[in-house]
Amino acid sequence: MDLILEDLTEPLTIEVANHDRVSVSQFCPKYQLEILKQSFSDDLIPFKLGEFDVVLGMDWLSQYKANIECRKKKIVMFTEDNVKVNYQGQRQEKKFLSILEARKLLRQGCEAYLAHVVDTEKEAPNMDEIPIVREFSDVFPDE
Repeated sequence: MDLILEDLTEPLTIEVANHDRVSVSQFCPKYQLEILKQSFSDDLIPFKLGEFDVVLGMDWLSQYKANIECRKKKIVMFTEDNVKVNYQGQRQEKKFLSILEARKLLRQGCEAYLAHVVDTEKEAPNMDEIPIVREFSDVFPDE
């Protein structure tokens, strides 16, 4: 995003969801956001936050009379000229990330958790069913 930045009169400390704190000293006044070909104005405060380009807060949402329907992934809001804007989000179809996508997210500072998933409905295989790659002697040479 090409932003024209101005210095804040006093630096701000922003606490993000994971409790990290980010110090900012600049902002972009009266930036024109375009949503579904409609223009919305906001003062943006630039800082890195994962893959997000812009985070719109409660003050901005209330200024444009936003109504959020989380279950339907739908937002209805109104421009300054009282034009109704219906934004429909998309359902996330993908359930798994590729290793390249995961690496990119980790480099951006996202947290990762390793999980070992076991299907408890499926019976564990018998020892006879597990293929043997190489036989090893049970006797150790130094004994």
